[in-house]
Amino acid sequence: MNCREYVDKEYFVVYECEEDKIAKIREDIIECEIKGFEIINPRKEKIEFIAIDNCLLLSNDKTERCDFALIKSKKVFLVELKTDVKPKNRTKKLKKAINQLKGCISKFDNIAECFVCFDKQVTVKSSWQRVINKFIENEEILLKIACKKEF
Repeated sequence: MNCREYVDKEYFVVYECEEDKIAKIREDIIECEIKGFEIINPRKEKIEFIAIDNCLLLSNDKTERCDFALIKSKKVFLVELKTDVKPKNRTKKLKKAINQLKGCISKFDNIAECFVCFDKQVTVKSSWQRVINKFIENEEILLKIACKKEF
């Protein structure tokens, strides 16, 4: 499996394939058809996509790691997908997602933002905001709870 590819589409979605637990790109879908992280790229610029978990870094390594990275203009965006989490479990999964993001921070230079993607309708709770602020303070990297990035 090729863990790295370049995409210059106006719109695409990255989702995690249930069979092999690897982040993959879909270009040919209707917005609500699949849960995932949307990339909006109106100028169709080249974006590098790197599948990290179970691809670039294999599961026999016990290191926490996020699902994928996007690289554009030498800036790195790390993403952890948590799209099949019940609302009552999201606080616990947010903490796990942050650890997974932290596990990849040292592997890349010039990280611009990190994302935890639950689904499009999530409202950030005040308790989550404290966790987000602590991450930003400790890592000096912006963390967003979102499922979309526009370039």
